[in-house]
Amino acid sequence: MLDRAETSHPTTASPSPPQISGGAWPTGLLVAGIVGGSGVLLFDAAPSASLQLLAAAVAVGSWWVLVGTRARERLRRPVVIGVGAALLLVAVAMPPRQSHDLWIYAMYGRTVTAHGSSPYAHPPRDFPGDPALRRVDAHWRATTAPYGPVFVGTAALVVAATGTDELTTRLAFQGLAALAVVLALGLLVRRGVSAQGLALVALNPVIIVEVVNGGHNDALIGVLVLAAALLASDDRVLAAGAALAIAALVKIVLAIALVAFVAWVWRRHGARRAVATGALGGTLVGAGYVFAAGPSAFASLEKASEQMTRTSVWQLVRPGQIGHFLAIGARASDSSREVVTNFAPFAVVLLVVALSFLTARAATPVPTLVAAAVAYLLLAAYVLPWYVAWVVPVLALDRRSLVATVAIVQCGLLFLAWQYRGPAPPSPRDGRVLLWWSSTLLVSVLAVVALVAITWRVVDGIVRSRRAPQTHADHRASLV
Repeated sequence: MLDRAETSHPTTASPSPPQISGGAWPTGLLVAGIVGGSGVLLFDAAPSASLQLLAAAVAVGSWWVLVGTRARERLRRPVVIGVGAALLLVAVAMPPRQSHDLWIYAMYGRTVTAHGSSPYAHPPRDFPGDPALRRVDAHWRATTAPYGPVFVGTAALVVAATGTDELTTRLAFQGLAALAVVLALGLLVRRGVSAQGLALVALNPVIIVEVVNGGHNDALIGVLVLAAALLASDDRVLAAGAALAIAALVKIVLAIALVAFVAWVWRRHGARRAVATGALGGTLVGAGYVFAAGPSAFASLEKASEQMTRTSVWQLVRPGQIGHFLAIGARASDSSREVVTNFAPFAVVLLVVALSFLTARAATPVPTLVAAAVAYLLLAAYVLPWYVAWVVPVLALDRRSLVATVAIVQCGLLFLAWQYRGPAPPSPRDGRVLLWWSSTLLVSVLAVVALVAITWRVVDGIVRSRRAPQTHADHRASLV
């Protein structure tokens, strides 16, 4: 568990970190581990998949130790900001190493600007003569846009400026992700967040390698969620709701954060302000998808909801899939995947509701927003490493809870799991079997452990509140 001596309110600057005995070399080594491991990945310097996983383990392990132990007390703002800035520059300068999603972003933008069509109705393959199509992974050429109209519009603006030029298009999307991270850090600095809190974002190898180098739009979501938390802390709940609505117009799944936030407003500020916030947020999201995206967007989103990643906890309940993960059997049938993907959203909503109940009386919406994101990361059928960017910036405000710890651990585990993207080995004796297990069972099994711990806290919190509602009403927010 992380040390709990953090600020209790995001708008209050942390006191100067206490001095500890000994030199700064342990902290320096950890920072060097983050830089070295991330650098190996960004420069594609690992000669094998095993060494690539080792580099990722060094980077994320150093980050875990740095932010989770007393080593962080030696950190200073100039060092964190300076090292973070250097890592961001390298991440933008290098071609994408882990994911090539930015090319599908560009193609969706070109569908609007170059072809005058809707990416919700026309997949990239409908435009075989477009020179940008060849950069899109074959798997995604038949996929209509799963993103909200705010991001599709942003992508259209980017490619309207860059055209089909590969370098400028890449730099534009990577630069946009880096700018979002810089904005998040700027907001945190302005609120007086300590160097330890800034390190969660600036020195996070997942943010550097997966989010910025990959040019992912999840960085935009992260700064919007952070802005919502800060606005709400200033009693500007309508503006906070609008920020979360815009996040949902980048990716619709962020609507769960908006709903959880409205529940927090209800408990902290009353029904009138909650209804106003919900009405504003709901109107923005509904109008965006109905009028800007059009009816075809709903069919596109429904199709996207049928997808499933191998790191999802639901893989463990598909008949035969555990044998496949152990490299002793074939992959489970597609029909089992369809059943699970239909059920998973309800499980996510149920966990969000339970966690919202426990965090609704917190002084700020930070625990509620973190809990909503963690519920999705643990129980969604489709989860990827860069999704953690939704919650990492807001963790810098308060990471004292169990769900915050789960988010930090899940962040690193997803990063490790997706270093190996090859096929399943034919047998457990194959040399790649440990890589395969790290990319499948690692996250799923530990997610079950986290769910058990969170469920216990939820049940315990409900029991406490029923036994002594006045005594435990404010305490239960800290249980998760």
